[in-house]
Amino acid sequence: MIRESVIRDAVDITVDMTGERVRRIVWRLHANTALFFTDHYVTRVGLTARLCAEAEAACAATARAGGVPAPEVIASGYLPDGSGYLLCRAIAGWPPRRAAALSAAGGLLARLHQLDRSAFPVDQHSRRRRRERFAIAG
Repeated sequence: MIRESVIRDAVDITVDMTGERVRRIVWRLHANTALFFTDHYVTRVGLTARLCAEAEAACAATARAGGVPAPEVIASGYLPDGSGYLLCRAIAGWPPRRAAALSAAGGLLARLHQLDRSAFPVDQHSRRRRRERFAIAG
């Protein structure tokens, strides 16, 4: 269950940093993250699995540098309870509304897998399962 204090802190950070009102919160039972949407920004907050803000921001920057349209991270950090967050500029056209956009995602995923994996912060993946997935992807 998402704690009320996490919602309040995430909304406060989003509003303070963007000057925009949070219009929608997306969170599902057993989800790892919650999403807080304004008109032009999205704040992603780690819930059940700790989100390492620095590693997530570095991965997004590496993907963007490699030509993959990853979110532009505006700010990252930790809420008072220790939950990591990323504040990103919303990507135009997301979520996709057409099948063509979804099929294009396969090409983007292939491009992501062609990037130099040494640029990604694999050290942050302390869980064995994540390290194994990273090794398979490389």
